[in-house]
Amino acid sequence: MKTLKCFLKYFLCCLLVCLSMKCYAYPYEVTKYIGNKEPLGTASITSFLFKLYDVSIWTKGKRFSWNQPFVLYLKYARSFSRQELVDATIDEMKRIDGVRGAAEQSDKEIFNSMFPSVNAGDSISAVYLPNKAIIFYYNSREIGTITNMVLARQFLNIWLSDRARDPDARRRILNE
Repeated sequence: MKTLKCFLKYFLCCLLVCLSMKCYAYPYEVTKYIGNKEPLGTASITSFLFKLYDVSIWTKGKRFSWNQPFVLYLKYARSFSRQELVDATIDEMKRIDGVRGAAEQSDKEIFNSMFPSVNAGDSISAVYLPNKAIIFYYNSREIGTITNMVLARQFLNIWLSDRARDPDARRRILNE
């Protein structure tokens, strides 16, 4: 009986220590490219009071820079079809950068070939490697790469541009 009491006390102490620690599960791609550290910033993206997804950015430095690798991480709060993701991506890129013209169909094909349909709890990450590529991950599994850096920046500008749809979310993501 005394052994059981000691075990329970030890177990409860360990549990309290674990619960008091800030626990964060780092996505594989963050660990691989950035290391184990806290995100620079995080925001929830909503539409008509409904949460769509959370977005976080991890950077190598203490500030955001296009000259260093970073990971933009989206964690979905609801389901979206591949077509909904692709259409929303193209629409936002068009809204921010203007008319897409002939590139629009090509961009749609690129995103259609990579993006899956997502459910609540799924994630899509974009690993930005300056002057090289943007590598996409779905639930920490690599799903594609874009080496066209103009297209890569246009995609990331959905959240990082001064013309992002939600300026307050942009400031929280970039910790400004």
